[in-house]
Amino acid sequence: MRCEPTYAPESTCPSSTNPACVAPRPVAAVAASPSPQRLRGLPWWVRINTALGANQRAEPSTTAARTGFLAQYAVGKADDAVNPSGEWWYRVTGSTSGLTGWVRGDLLVDPEVTYYDGSVFRMPGWSALIPWTFTPQGGRLGEELFLSTNLNVRDWWTLTVRTAPSAASLPPALGFGVIAEHPEMYERSEPVNVWTYAVTKRVVRASLDICRVPDWAPPGGWPSNYKVRDSRDWPSSGGWPYNTSVQVVTATRAYQFVFETPDPDSPVVRQILDSINISQ
Repeated sequence: MRCEPTYAPESTCPSSTNPACVAPRPVAAVAASPSPQRLRGLPWWVRINTALGANQRAEPSTTAARTGFLAQYAVGKADDAVNPSGEWWYRVTGSTSGLTGWVRGDLLVDPEVTYYDGSVFRMPGWSALIPWTFTPQGGRLGEELFLSTNLNVRDWWTLTVRTAPSAASLPPALGFGVIAEHPEMYERSEPVNVWTYAVTKRVVRASLDICRVPDWAPPGGWPSNYKVRDSRDWPSSGGWPYNTSVQVVTATRAYQFVFETPDPDSPVVRQILDSINISQ
């Protein structure tokens, strides 16, 4: 028996009871460390990624005199780089202000990002910078799905944003296309900051419902003798993508951000989390 991928409603594709719709369970979750920050080619046109903006410094140090300030989404040109203590700093000139100063590399992002305000999706109170390689797909009230349009299978990912009056009103922190009935595989949890809130980032692996997500299944479905050989197989997640989630609870609202990626330390996760602004 095999699953024939289809966009049919879930009621006509009982994937939770059809074992052919689920890739074989991985042997174990594989812990991994984030890749070290890499030097970018120069000159490098950049935008400021962090929602808090970035100070420009006279020297590549957080204690050096401030020479300017660049707000989130501001454009600048980096023309020099140094790595004095394990992290790259770039000399950036603001395209509008004309001021020049050193900015930490983790506060910068490629210019191919779009500013999204949650109020556009009837979900006010948050905003973020999202790469151009994906588009919003629409969702229910209080939920929006962003889907990567990059045809490189190793770069696919999704982001689901949910808001609710309270944390108790939020659903389980699982991404689009996974089967909730199959037990997740815990990877790790770690503290992170989102806007001005200290929260926990949780990473698990969850089974992909390939009846509902045909784009990530082999043409014609999974053969009955399919075996995951390594991460280069199609799809690159082996049918068990990594779900990275954070939950932010304010005095008036709760927010949930859930990513699906083929690896546990996708740079796009950190980039978007660093860019989030919570205003309610």
